Amino acid sequence: MDSTSLQRELFQQIKALVPNNISFVDAIADLLSISTDSAYRRIRAEKSISLEEIQKLATHFHISMDALLSIHSSSTVFYGSWLNRNPFSLQQYLNSILNMTVSISKGDQKALYYEAKDFPPFHYFHLPELAAFKYFFWARTILNDPAYSKTLFEEWELAETLKQTGKDILTAYNKIPSIEIWSSDTINSTIRQIDYYRELGNFRDVNTPERLFLQLEQLVEHIKEQTAHGEKFLIGQKP
Repeated sequence: MDSTSLQRELFQQIKALVPNNISFVDAIADLLSISTDSAYRRIRAEKSISLEEIQKLATHFHISMDALLSIHSSSTVFYGSWLNRNPFSLQQYLNSILNMTVSISKGDQKALYYEAKDFPPFHYFHLPELAAFKYFFWARTILNDPAYSKTLFEEWELAETLKQTGKDILTAYNKIPSIEIWSSDTINSTIRQIDYYRELGNFRDVNTPERLFLQLEQLVEHIKEQTAHGEKFLIGQKP
């Protein structure tokens, strides 16, 4: 592959990683500190990019140059960040999941394998209140975030981003062929969490646990329906 084709391929990979709500050209221009016209000329391979610019692009978008240049090596690279409650932003966390899921969904050949010790988090977005409980439990009990230590579940203001961004994540996830390996504990873990919070008195409304149990049952039935059809789709829709 010649240098012009490699440059075009690089920008094709980058374009697939840029969220739809962000201008691809503006993102390149801002990152390289150049004008949008200069960015266009680089994207169209009318102007060659320098090694320094390649390094900036590859680092920022986590692109493997070995793969781009078809260099075979024995290394395997993973990117990610450890979750930390200080600071922790639910908005940023959900956005990172959305960007990852959208990037995968845009691939020509894609598959996702998930060993599910709990429900794969995508499924919870079918039911926003159940999703809110899972994230509340996670923040209060797993992350031990002091901001949640004296807050009951119903008092936590469910951010609008959890509803909308969650739906966007689920929509992208439904476009990805996936194999999920479940066990009985996959379902039992959420049952135990709801029951645990009921015993601790972390619900203000005595009817909340039953409502969450019913939503969990609804989600399990929907997942069974998806499995029967061999397709993923939203609750209330047809495959």
